Amino acid sequence: AALGDYYLARCNPLDGTALPPAAQLYSLRGATAIYLHQGDSVRHRACMDLAQQLAQQLGDVNAELFLLSSEILMTRLKGNFEDARRKAEQLVRASQSCGNMFFLGTGYGQLGTALLHTGDLFAAARHLVSGLAIAERERHAHAVAIDDVRLCCALRSGQLDKARQLAPGLLKRFEDTPATFVHLQDACPGVARTLLVLWQSATQRSERHQLALLLQRALRMTRGYARVFRVGQPAAWLLTGHYQYLRGERESARRSFATSHRIARQLGMPFEAAQAQAWL
Repeated sequence: AALGDYYLARCNPLDGTALPPAAQLYSLRGATAIYLHQGDSVRHRACMDLAQQLAQQLGDVNAELFLLSSEILMTRLKGNFEDARRKAEQLVRASQSCGNMFFLGTGYGQLGTALLHTGDLFAAARHLVSGLAIAERERHAHAVAIDDVRLCCALRSGQLDKARQLAPGLLKRFEDTPATFVHLQDACPGVARTLLVLWQSATQRSERHQLALLLQRALRMTRGYARVFRVGQPAAWLLTGHYQYLRGERESARRSFATSHRIARQLGMPFEAAQAQAWL
């Protein structure tokens, strides 16, 4: 966060040491990403307002698409899933109009994620397939994150066999991706949540053991992401609590749920706070 504050200060037009406009915009993009993944919506909004003005003044369409994508993520973190859906549709349209394939793939992925949260699984799956096809064709790194949301769609729609087939390979791809990769915001808890459900529903002892090993790896990965990005902490503690609860470690689970609830409230993440509260 200190680095974000430094960037923001250097973009104050009343400061004689302010950077040139193009450098200010570049710095604000970095600060926006920092505040997003720290869950600081106030500073994120301040950066967004300054950066959007500069992007329009400079005619930087790529920066405008980046900022819209960042705004969608913060909107979703705050539990405003319908608003996130509308903004994601806007990102898809804007990317199509200027032919920006990176943000078109991102837009379809974010639209699919928002629709997953609102319960429209059929539309979510359709947009995720579109986003994944673009990301893989263009060799964009965020393909792995889109693939995870597709895994969550399969789980939510009751396609356990498909989820069981996809989960191990996807987990391996995540483990080969640095924890500093911002697109893992949804992906890390998504694969862990899927493996938790599969482990819980397994009836064969050998399968349950195999899924437990995969789940433990997924939880370690989720905690690793949360150590880098604070917005990942509520989900990491919540999933750890679920696992502890199902193993009969009720007091440890209660502490994990309480930690998830406390951090989610501090970060203004009502959806995650409500999920943790339900277990307290």
